[in-house]
Amino acid sequence: MLGEGLLSRLVFLARFGLTLGARKYDFAAQLCERFLRGPHRRDDEHLVRRFAARAYEQLAAWDKALGHSQVVLEVHPNDFEMLRVAAESLMKTHRFDEAAHYARRMLEVNLAQSQSHGLEALFGSWLANNHDKGQWINWAKDYLRWFADRNNPAADPKVGQ
Repeated sequence: MLGEGLLSRLVFLARFGLTLGARKYDFAAQLCERFLRGPHRRDDEHLVRRFAARAYEQLAAWDKALGHSQVVLEVHPNDFEMLRVAAESLMKTHRFDEAAHYARRMLEVNLAQSQSHGLEALFGSWLANNHDKGQWINWAKDYLRWFADRNNPAADPKVGQ
């Protein structure tokens, strides 16, 4: 017999997976928030916050995406995806100095030694916005180049917007 906690976790994951498959990111974010309000294990919290950050990113709810990514980064400071979400969220909200910090961290993280987050990998393809890690590394480099040159009139005005 399944325990109540395990059953609620499985129900959440099943509903969440179906929601992502239908690209209903607003409902996915609501499921995450509802799950986080209830009793849960700490490791489940970080997994669900990763899901929430990615769902809010798809909705362009940058402050919510940032909040969830920062909570995960407190425990998993080398989580490339959450560093990326934080950097992008801050850039999109014109907090360029803070975004540069996260972009630098993205470049410092050893991608080969990134932590695996188990079940999140199953949903990654639904959440991804068609960029792989190599493209995001290039984005971070371009952003930092723009950030360093932003007061230079010759700098590319498109990068960082």
